[in-house]
Amino acid sequence: MERLIRGTVGVVDLNHYNEYARKHGDSECLDLLQKFYYKTGNAVLQSGGEIIGYAGDALIFFIHAGGSVDAHVQALKKVCTRKYAAHIGLATGEMLYSRIGHPSKTRSAVSGGKVREAFILCNEAGLLPEGIVMDMETQQRIEQETQQIEQEKVA
Repeated sequence: MERLIRGTVGVVDLNHYNEYARKHGDSECLDLLQKFYYKTGNAVLQSGGEIIGYAGDALIFFIHAGGSVDAHVQALKKVCTRKYAAHIGLATGEMLYSRIGHPSKTRSAVSGGKVREAFILCNEAGLLPEGIVMDMETQQRIEQETQQIEQEKVA
């Protein structure tokens, strides 16, 4: 079953993982990935997001339309700057949400142009000191969240 949904997809990718993998054994690499997935996954889940999957040394997550993008960004920044050097790409818009895989083992997935864009933005983020790049819609979504919070404080 697939459906068109609106939200934000994010990709968090470890910096210099391939270099690390060339210098360390398989067990050490697996340990690093597991710890990275655990810490970043917790940041996503505690902020109300959904872990979609893993691609190499990257975690892919989804924030539903009602969720706070800024909360995710702040939580991931803490994890990525304190413990792990990582970069983040975020894209907001419509995408296809579905279950994919063999009938005996399916998982949630998002696909479409916004997912590809999040991967591209994540790669661009790896070249920047801030380590995060987001599309215009994501920036606007965060601005709207901030305005709403400010209005609630005044009310």
